[in-house]
Amino acid sequence: MNETLRLSYIPFPTLDELQELWQNCFGTQEKLQHINKYVPYEVTIFSQLRGFLSNEQKGYRFWLIRRKMENDIIGFAIHGSYFPGYPNDVGFNIGLDYVDKGYATETLNELTRFVGSLGYKETFGHCYEKNLPAIKTMQKCGYVHQGRTGQIYSGNHVVELKYVF
Repeated sequence: MNETLRLSYIPFPTLDELQELWQNCFGTQEKLQHINKYVPYEVTIFSQLRGFLSNEQKGYRFWLIRRKMENDIIGFAIHGSYFPGYPNDVGFNIGLDYVDKGYATETLNELTRFVGSLGYKETFGHCYEKNLPAIKTMQKCGYVHQGRTGQIYSGNHVVELKYVF
């Protein structure tokens, strides 16, 4: 992924960078609740996050998101088979202290551009139906709501949004 106006993306983070992500986005109970609110598998301890974001054999790629001016890590973007059953998914997680500032939109636009550069004809975003911030961000970036998939995690219906290149 290329840098954007305000953000850079780290494809192979160091342990220190992963720890900074943890501190900035998962480091308090309030931050944990925010980041885990809409995910099928909650991350509650650093080793879970490190395992999720360190194994290149799982069928997905990820990038830490760094604000250039402030030089801090504010979340991560992901593409591949990270949401159960979907091999061509895009996703993003932005820490609580950084929401509502356009970082998710900026990241998703760049992630979508990157996926298109790989030759994909389409890509998808899957999230909980109640995850209105993610749905609105995806729609703002040109993804079209396809409806419920039929999958349910912890009582949450999963919806699909599709982007055609």
